[in-house]
Amino acid sequence: MPNFIADAKQAILAVLPYDHADQSAIDNLRKMDEPTLFVYFFNYINRLIHPRVRQVFISNEYNSRHFSDDIKSKVSQILTKIRNGTELTPHLSEKIDTGYSTNPLKYSSTKLQRKRHLDLLLNDWGIHHLHISNDIEPNGFVTRDGPLLFIIFTDEIAYILDLYLNHGDWSNQNLVEIAVKNWPEARLFCELVGALGMEKRINTEERKELRSAGIDTPIEVNGKVFISATYGISSSGISTTSSLRAQNLFRTLFDLDQKIEQNPEHLDFHFALVGLRPPHKSEFHTVITNTPEGFHFGLQESNTGFTIIIKV
Repeated sequence: MPNFIADAKQAILAVLPYDHADQSAIDNLRKMDEPTLFVYFFNYINRLIHPRVRQVFISNEYNSRHFSDDIKSKVSQILTKIRNGTELTPHLSEKIDTGYSTNPLKYSSTKLQRKRHLDLLLNDWGIHHLHISNDIEPNGFVTRDGPLLFIIFTDEIAYILDLYLNHGDWSNQNLVEIAVKNWPEARLFCELVGALGMEKRINTEERKELRSAGIDTPIEVNGKVFISATYGISSSGISTTSSLRAQNLFRTLFDLDQKIEQNPEHLDFHFALVGLRPPHKSEFHTVITNTPEGFHFGLQESNTGFTIIIKV
């Protein structure tokens, strides 16, 4: 009988990037229970920006600022890449190649900040930061030259919030205010309906400290209170959305394991949906597929290669 949960663990270990020379990481991943490993995987893929054609919406705040011709040219080239669906990974953090690590960063001051597999800004507010240089270094990433472009990506749209020249503005509430005021209908941040406002406004430094401790905080904009569409950050530093997706995957695979045990032909009707006949004895296992739309889990029939995509 199949064991879709165990299959999923092996599929994740085959694609999750980590230091294969780090015996501690290897041992931890092998011993890790499936629900926890699923969380690490969804945290990893949440950091990726899959290359696909997107519309670009630019905030009024960005358009009103005056940058040098050099900076404007670099940003223009990134926006062209976004519109054309060009790979953006070279502009992301060099830590994007780390899905799990036991080797902490030395230059960060808190436990969560030292974890190489975490992007606390992204996990808290759903905002990516891109380095705007177009000079590729030997490691495959662009030169880290200072300015950062802050963007919220959906499957179809890239919302350009602002560009900061200072690397220290990770917790600046202005980024949230820009998203809420420019695109209220997009629900990039969700209003807590009924909330009467916050008694004390949290400043940038306080928010930085709370985020670094894995504490989620709401944001007040024009008297209304909002939380991120990612549902904020958890105490582990991973977004609540990634944890929920991991739970959904585990529950879905567990249910399918039970149904297949009761009826080995439970999945065969999927063949008929696309005009195919199932094999005499179908045997499915869990796989991970990487498509232009992103990573997907699926159940693949071993004899035919027929794959059923799992939505989580």
